[in-house]
Amino acid sequence: MQKHGKAISTSHAQKSTVPRSQPERRVDSKGIARGEGRGGGFDSSQKKRGGSFHKHRLLLSHIRSSVSDYKTSKRLENKDCGNRVSDSVYVQAEPNSLASSLININTVYEFRLAGHSTISTDGSGVINGFFACDPSSAGLNFPEWNSLTVLFSEFRLKSLSVQFVPRAGTAGIKSALAVAGNLGTAAAPSAFANLTDNADCKYVVWNTTTPLGYTHTLHGTDLNWSQVTSPTTEPYAGAPGSIQYYMESSQTSTVHYDCMVWGIYQFRSRV
Repeated sequence: MQKHGKAISTSHAQKSTVPRSQPERRVDSKGIARGEGRGGGFDSSQKKRGGSFHKHRLLLSHIRSSVSDYKTSKRLENKDCGNRVSDSVYVQAEPNSLASSLININTVYEFRLAGHSTISTDGSGVINGFFACDPSSAGLNFPEWNSLTVLFSEFRLKSLSVQFVPRAGTAGIKSALAVAGNLGTAAAPSAFANLTDNADCKYVVWNTTTPLGYTHTLHGTDLNWSQVTSPTTEPYAGAPGSIQYYMESSQTSTVHYDCMVWGIYQFRSRV
């Protein structure tokens, strides 16, 4: 039929049977078909499009980051609350471990006690004296000793050190200072000869313009334990002996040395 010069079909148009274009599909070396779609790479072995797979990867990365942050925070907590074993290892402290150790009479505790003193010449220009190893000695000026005697029943000396520092500008020092440690004697020497026969004796010559100081240490080796109430009840127990010093022919009645004194002592038998 024609109307106004145009042909009109009386039958419905047939639907096109031409197939739509499909994305290019490739087969890899394992025989798995792979292609490219709108969402990204398509993997037939996982039945997922690339866009969805990318979202899962981001989620997995976020989970891993959260776990890492949690582990880091726990490690810092252990560092603050535990006992340090090395630069990177900490052991969690047990609440009752300290209390348990204090009631064990064989647990040994080590403390450093320190004090300051001065040395002066007498009216004859002589310096002679000693620093006793006995921590209760007034010349050591150890303020913590009395507190420790309340906590422990027994103690012994590990070492005693004295640092002799001449006062700057003191022109009156005219001879060497003799210093010696002696575990059997705690008394002031009366002459150089009292110290020179000791194998531990040292002579120190000073430069008072730029004083540097000299440190002498006496070690207590295999000493027996002694009661804190009687530090030197017998030889070679507790803290016997002393560090002795002697000097003569110097300016009279003058403070020549500042002395830093410190001792390492071991305590046990918590009371």
